[in-house]
Amino acid sequence: MNQRWVNAVLVFCAGLAIGAGTLQIYYRFRENRATEIFERRLRCSELANRHAAGESTKEQSVSVERVGYSTALNSCVAYFEEWQQAGSHSYQEWTVIDLLSKEQFYSGRCSVERDCGNGKDIKLSQNAEAAFSKAVSGAKEAKTENGGVK
Repeated sequence: MNQRWVNAVLVFCAGLAIGAGTLQIYYRFRENRATEIFERRLRCSELANRHAAGESTKEQSVSVERVGYSTALNSCVAYFEEWQQAGSHSYQEWTVIDLLSKEQFYSGRCSVERDCGNGKDIKLSQNAEAAFSKAVSGAKEAKTENGGVK
């Protein structure tokens, strides 16, 4: 009977040790994964800011609205809003692009003087938000300014 208890205690202790080791490996993997995702998002943010600065001129202002890392695409996706001044006309444009391949998922534009009112600018902004979300999740289908699929 004593030998059975000793064996049972040894098996129990071995099980605890194996379980604790497995849990430790899991936590390390999870911590490494979180660090990796943070670094990718930081890199994406830096790329988006660099893109906006490079596209901005005296006549055009580009701002970063949202940035994300798409694990499905293994790439950075950004949503930009642009204001352009061309002579006496002003334009507002919304774009969603893959920052590494430069693939454009969405583009919508309106003239401030002619057709940005009556909710069109809000609709274009909402379409850009939806295209951004789809691109980050990996669904590449996105709408163009006219509502067609790009």
